[in-house]
Amino acid sequence: MKSYNKEREKRQNRIDQIHYLYKHHYYDEALHEVNDILKVYPDNIGMLSMKAGIYRHYKDFDMAESILDSIPNHNKDSIMELIRLYTCIEKYDEALTLMDNLDGFVLTDKDKDQLAKLEMVILKHKYPARFVKKYLFDKDYINDDYFVSQILNYSAKTSIKYLKKVKETRLEGDKPYSSRFNEDFDIEKEYIEIRKQLHKYDKNKGTLFDEYYIYYPNCGTRVGEVCNYVKVYTLKGTHNIMKMLPIASHRVYKQNKKDEIDYSLYPTHKKDMIKRFNDRFKKRKTI
Repeated sequence: MKSYNKEREKRQNRIDQIHYLYKHHYYDEALHEVNDILKVYPDNIGMLSMKAGIYRHYKDFDMAESILDSIPNHNKDSIMELIRLYTCIEKYDEALTLMDNLDGFVLTDKDKDQLAKLEMVILKHKYPARFVKKYLFDKDYINDDYFVSQILNYSAKTSIKYLKKVKETRLEGDKPYSSRFNEDFDIEKEYIEIRKQLHKYDKNKGTLFDEYYIYYPNCGTRVGEVCNYVKVYTLKGTHNIMKMLPIASHRVYKQNKKDEIDYSLYPTHKKDMIKRFNDRFKKRKTI
């Protein structure tokens, strides 16, 4: 029994590490770990759902959907990922149907919050009359959440204030995995300029937002890396900016025959990232 519990703890520690990598956008490293687990447990729905989520972030929507379609009996994780994917690729009716199928599952507060925001996005784009009736005509509907307030009534002033606060918090914070703009990055000035220029850039589909990548040399840092791009999140179908974050590189993702990422397409610091990540968990036993 003691040996069994020890092995179980090891597995859980490794899963926690993978979730940490995924949460902090180290998708390449997370995918490597997920594939290792799936070699041993090919029917693990949690890992299959995460793999689909990684490909959703890579914008390989066909791969993400095929992974989820391969799951014979869905659980909450896989249904939630399907909802995110369907919202992203604008299969709105399918997403709404799946939301109704979650009634039998135990949802966390985080799940409920995400579903509420996804429903707002869907109704606004697919069924605007229902959106207006549910949110704008309901005087009792009050929500001070930044995303919700902005989707109901967008304000550039509110976004600039929010972005300035995020910048200041990250500059003062001690979270090593947070990307942060340089101190001289003028949020208000760049917000105005970037918003004017967005029509020149390719739009990438996201779940709650549209996404753009703006080349901006040395705009910030992340884990010791110089960031040369600004990732811009806008409300779907608009140029209304919700978030801006510095990123190290505008990565181009491509699958090869082994279903792995072709690292030759962009600069990486994979070994350094893994070392820093492992240091984060140095007090925990890993497999």
